[in-house]
Amino acid sequence: MDYIEYNGKKYPVRTFHVQHPTEGWKGTYLIATEELMDDLQIESDDDRDEATSIDNTIYHYVENNHIYLPAKVICEKHLDMPFKLIEEITY
Repeated sequence: MDYIEYNGKKYPVRTFHVQHPTEGWKGTYLIATEELMDDLQIESDDDRDEATSIDNTIYHYVENNHIYLPAKVICEKHLDMPFKLIEEITY
């Protein structure tokens, strides 16, 4: 599992290479937890640029416990639209 660090705390993230099931286009997306989304919204003036930069890299936020589900399940059932998983990318 990969992580993003923000304000001294590590948040789990996952990166998926996916394909749209009917239109066929492909993309690579970073998924994070709603906990990170909530914490990014509470930024101070000093952290605003960093919070915006992090938020701009996230494709979709999932419920905290969903980040640990199998990649295929997340892609098919927990994103804003269902995708076909090609592979999970880890760094």
